[in-house]
Amino acid sequence: MLFAYFFLSLAIWVFPLSFLPRKIYFGIAFLFLLLSPLEIVFVRNIGIPMTEGFIESVFRTNYSETMEQITSNLLILAMFIGLIIIYIFLFVKLKNTFLNPKFRIGIAAFFLLFNIVLFANMYRVQVSNDASIVSKIKSSVQSTQSKYRKTYPTDLVMNTIKTISNFKENETLRKQIEQFSFHAKSNNDKSEEEIFVLVIGESARYDNFHINGYKRNTTPIIDSVKNLLSFTNVYSGAVVTTYSVPMILTRATPKDLSVQSKEKTVLDAFKEAGFYTVWFANQNSDYPVTRRLTDVADKTKVNFFDVNVKNFHDGNIAADFEGVIKNGGGVKILF
Repeated sequence: MLFAYFFLSLAIWVFPLSFLPRKIYFGIAFLFLLLSPLEIVFVRNIGIPMTEGFIESVFRTNYSETMEQITSNLLILAMFIGLIIIYIFLFVKLKNTFLNPKFRIGIAAFFLLFNIVLFANMYRVQVSNDASIVSKIKSSVQSTQSKYRKTYPTDLVMNTIKTISNFKENETLRKQIEQFSFHAKSNNDKSEEEIFVLVIGESARYDNFHINGYKRNTTPIIDSVKNLLSFTNVYSGAVVTTYSVPMILTRATPKDLSVQSKEKTVLDAFKEAGFYTVWFANQNSDYPVTRRLTDVADKTKVNFFDVNVKNFHDGNIAADFEGVIKNGGGVKILF
């Protein structure tokens, strides 16, 4: 896989030389060289190529966060500035001519052949034998595109385009449901503290819980809770996060997904009822419904990175969760 990504990166970088003169090519490449620290720092800190969530965090960052990154990567920054100076010096001396025609044909052939092999391999590794040829081809194209989203600089371009699209979708959604109201109110007229916690373990399987009969002791704390009710006839609306989570948060169903773009979420309902709302999320999702909640809740902490990266565990949220609980001071809270 390491060699495959190396050759994909090589194919991406050299392909424009098959149709661009050298000076124009290296002029365009200079832009991606300037932006390369984004990829370097992300890989260094997280261990994977930059993601869409990271691009969004760049758009949302502020001066103090930017300076924190710069000061913690001074050595890399110094090396990078030196590289930029060398690059500019060589670029000025470069002639704006095309490569030898044979080299250009060879580069184009290499790029085409590599992508054919990549696509064929994506087609070969599909596990479904029942899918139609058209469906398999479509899936293979998407899998091939996903490899480009993990390789610099195409990951930067594709994730930036998707992030900007997400911002537009979020704004569209906000306008569509701006006037919607549940007319929710609290029926509790007592002055006691009210705290409601909704934990969405969206990727957890029902049959992997010991409390539901699983042989391994996976739920020791839950097992000790008295009078606990486990619902045995509830099913997920979808097996993909971007579909299932919005259905959990809204009144949308598999039969009518459009509800999520017409109505607000359960968090909005509690906020209407006078609750202080908190939204913690440890999984990046590019769906407008979940993205919108970062602007709706009174307090938010969201991991803008993708899952399967190092040092991002659900337990990291515990301290913030406990902090809000302790500082509630009798205020009605929804998580």
